[in-house]
Amino acid sequence: MFPVLLPVANADPALRHAETLLVPTRLALRRAGEQVEAAWDAGSLEAVEVGVGCHMILGHEVRTGVVQAGAELVESATELGGGADFSGAEGGAVLLVAPPPGDPAARWVVRAELTVFETDIAPQHEWSPRSGRFRVLFERTIEAAIDFPAEM
Repeated sequence: MFPVLLPVANADPALRHAETLLVPTRLALRRAGEQVEAAWDAGSLEAVEVGVGCHMILGHEVRTGVVQAGAELVESATELGGGADFSGAEGGAVLLVAPPPGDPAARWVVRAELTVFETDIAPQHEWSPRSGRFRVLFERTIEAAIDFPAEM
C-alpha cells in the first residue's frame, strides 16, 4: 500500500561530523475557552551539538500528552517528521477539552517527549526511531503545568 524506499546509497553512519540543532526548552500554553493549545515556545530555542553520520537523514518524533505531574506518558499524540529544525514552526500542538480522569485536585502537566534521530531511510509511513536502521541522537522531555478550572 505504501512504497518502501531504499536506503541512501552513500550514507555512512561510521563517518561522523558535528551539527548544531536548535531545539526547544519550553512549551507555550494558550487557552481558548475550554481548549488548551500547547506549542513550542519560539523564544526558548537552545543550540545543541550532535554527531551525525555522513549523508544520514535527520528526523524527529514528538509524543505529547497530558498527565499528572510525575506520571508516565501512556496515551499520547505522536508527530513524526523529517528534519530537526524547530526554529520556524511551532510544534507539539494538542487541543484539550477536559482533564484526564483522576484526582481533580492533582497537578496536571502537558508533556512533550522530543526525539531527534538519524537514519539512511527517507521519510515514509511508519518511520520509527526505535527500529533497526535508526539512531537516536538527542532526547528531551519538556513539561508545562496546566490548571484546569474546577468546572469544565
